[in-house]
Amino acid sequence: MENRVYDLDIPVSSFNSRLLARVLDSGYHCIAVSHSVNIDDFNFNLKSGEASLRKKTKEERQNMRSSLMSQLKPTSTEKLDKCLEESHAFRATIQPPAAGFTPRIFRRITLYCEDPSLTGLFFREFGEMLNAYDVVSLIPLTSDALSYAIEQTPAIDLITIDYTKTSDLRITSKQCSTLLSHGLHLELQVNPVLRPGQAGTSARSNFAHLITNLLTVTRPSFKKALVFSSGVTNGWEVRRPIAVASILTCLGVYPEEVVHHALTRGPCAVLTHGLWRSRTAHGASTLLRLLPMPCVLSIREAKEPDGVNEEVPAKKQKLSIPH
Repeated sequence: MENRVYDLDIPVSSFNSRLLARVLDSGYHCIAVSHSVNIDDFNFNLKSGEASLRKKTKEERQNMRSSLMSQLKPTSTEKLDKCLEESHAFRATIQPPAAGFTPRIFRRITLYCEDPSLTGLFFREFGEMLNAYDVVSLIPLTSDALSYAIEQTPAIDLITIDYTKTSDLRITSKQCSTLLSHGLHLELQVNPVLRPGQAGTSARSNFAHLITNLLTVTRPSFKKALVFSSGVTNGWEVRRPIAVASILTCLGVYPEEVVHHALTRGPCAVLTHGLWRSRTAHGASTLLRLLPMPCVLSIREAKEPDGVNEEVPAKKQKLSIPH
């Protein structure tokens, strides 16, 4: 799995069999379909601009929870498998039998956060639902949210920097060390720098400033914490991995091994961290060995038979041995 090429961010709103075929034809082996949710929607106060008007009523709070629960519901594996099967009809190339690897589709949730004071309560309320996703990513929209994501370590696998909306986010050397010690990775999207016009020019400038800051203030090992994803919305935006490497090199990401690691081993480490986060750490290494096998089509959670005793086992007692 470490030598496969990953794209961990394809929005679910644009995901379909045609786009999947285009991504697979471009040389990617594993992708993640991303849902997006705003943590700031989990707010018990009604606001008008910056001012808080009043607290929400009980009915309004229930509607808020119901809305978030519907947004947090992941795409079913059956639907993803069907999309993968239908994509074969649109493939321009046929995967050779010698490759012996079935493309994998993972599920990802991307959480936007501006007010970090709501994050802890959000994870306590919906933490179990987040465990259904293979990857949990947090996009901090403010410096306070970025500091919270790195220092308070919520149950996430990835921190994504949206450099198209803000250019004042800077990560210090201490924060980089903390991020590495927690096993987290830092993700940057490639698609914004490919856009035409003023939007693309601004994105390329922000990206270059951000990556220069990261590679300057951090220690060399931090380069292994980088992950690059596309965020493509249509087939015209898909670029082959070698083209992505060339573009990133022009924007200051070097040496070439950094880009290769950020497209292969880095995303694989993110998925491994996701297995640990969702309490399947004991089977993580086994699953990662099973996934590349051509005979393994899917791995599903085992269902407990009816009538299983759910009582907590009694504590072990010390046995007194007579002398």
